[in-house]
Amino acid sequence: MMAYFRWSLTQNYPAGANPWNGTATKVLPGYTFFTPGVAPSAQEFDYAFNAFGETDVLLGSISVNQWTPIQPVGTMSSGSSTTLDMMAWDPNNTFWVSASHSSGEYSVSMDDGVIWVDIGVLPGQAAGIGPMPNGTGSIISFAGTVNIQFADYQGTVTDTGTHLGISNVDGGVTFGHPASGKVVGILDDSVNENAHAFSAVGATVTDLTASLPTQWATATNLSHTSYWTSAPGPANDQLVAFGATTVSTDHSSLLHVTWNGSAFSFANISASNANLTHILSHTAILGVAYNASANLWGLMAFDGTNSQLWTSPDLTTWTGMATAGGAVGGLAAVGPYWVTTISYTISGAPRWRAFASTDGTNFFGVNNPFGSTILATRPKMAQGPGNVAVWGVGGSMVSRRQG
Repeated sequence: MMAYFRWSLTQNYPAGANPWNGTATKVLPGYTFFTPGVAPSAQEFDYAFNAFGETDVLLGSISVNQWTPIQPVGTMSSGSSTTLDMMAWDPNNTFWVSASHSSGEYSVSMDDGVIWVDIGVLPGQAAGIGPMPNGTGSIISFAGTVNIQFADYQGTVTDTGTHLGISNVDGGVTFGHPASGKVVGILDDSVNENAHAFSAVGATVTDLTASLPTQWATATNLSHTSYWTSAPGPANDQLVAFGATTVSTDHSSLLHVTWNGSAFSFANISASNANLTHILSHTAILGVAYNASANLWGLMAFDGTNSQLWTSPDLTTWTGMATAGGAVGGLAAVGPYWVTTISYTISGAPRWRAFASTDGTNFFGVNNPFGSTILATRPKMAQGPGNVAVWGVGGSMVSRRQG
């Protein structure tokens, strides 16, 4: 096993009489090299040793460092920061699928996001993609008033004839649901600020909006340009999160989607306890995941300044865990790890670094797939088959594999 060390794991120095007691242990250097005769501060050394030591963290025989380098995506790179926002894992065919939000390509990747092959052209800007559980293709929802489409893997795109009567789709989630053999979508109407739901098999779409709880189906605070994310759970269920854009005025919401063997049910769980009510009233939810190794749900909540991981065994009792400065780029459960990316700034330029944790309390930096790449927007994450997570970074991809 590779040798490793951990350094400066606490956020602040302990209390005491010294001026530095109680202050941050780690400070990001504001320069890119050491100058002879000018001594760095202890906090800057702590920052460097912490980052260096964490890159060698091993638990058992499982490394948290197996990242592929950032890769260009060729024809899918259109210059838009959202080119690869819409990604999903097709478990039947064991490859990734992507519906470009801006440049209109429908693509697949068989090597964890390194190389993408365009197989079709889409009629608009994708708002979500869900692979059909039978492996025949994907259901793709679209922004604006473009109808929901079924796209097979031979490149044929079929119009389903409906967009649920939504005035303007601005966001949402679309996901495959293997137990039902269907794809499910929750879409945001930015004009009426409410949600619509559907299920689909091939080009046949069923409107499920009437089954949504009142808080979602009627005019609510589902304001447009908000964050949407979802994750499958342990019992053929799915957690859908609507993350408010302006945390001071908008509220985030959680929707629990369950399947009883013949029909879907949708439950609003946004007020299940005081902790959750506070989280959703004061933060944007930027990522959700279910960690099967820990039997815990997780969500990343951003209050405009800091992000915090919250975990729950039952979607009712929530416990606050690690806090990080800045926004995060989603959340995934990769084997035993909680994995996310955290933003920071060097010389005014936004950067991102990947972090992993097994206990939710201490996040360790792993080999940085983004390197020195300057990213204007946060990476978007897609959950893989239990040991892989893939990020979309503008017109590029990075992937992370464990084991």
